Amino acid sequence: MGHKLVIKNKKSCQFNLTNLYQEASGTGIFFYAVAVISSANGYISTNDIFLGDRIVPQNIRITNGEAAVNYATRKYNDPMTADPSVGVTKYLKMVNGELVEG
Repeated sequence: MGHKLVIKNKKSCQFNLTNLYQEASGTGIFFYAVAVISSANGYISTNDIFLGDRIVPQNIRITNGEAAVNYATRKYNDPMTADPSVGVTKYLKMVNGELVEG
């Protein structure tokens, strides 16, 4: 379903970050980034971050506890039928157990 990486932040809290997608009844395929934290009681998923509709995921890169999620999307005025051609990087990190942008 996507790229899966193990990240260690400054507090050595371990979590996985992956891309998930949802196919709706229409033509959209909606992509999200979700973190899954390892805890004493198993795994706990965090909130999701919406990445886009019918994007092309590239990779996830981790540097100093921050994830850079790279994907291709369309230009602002392109129809949804156009192939994604614009590279985008969305930066994500864990703050107080929540996945946030920035």
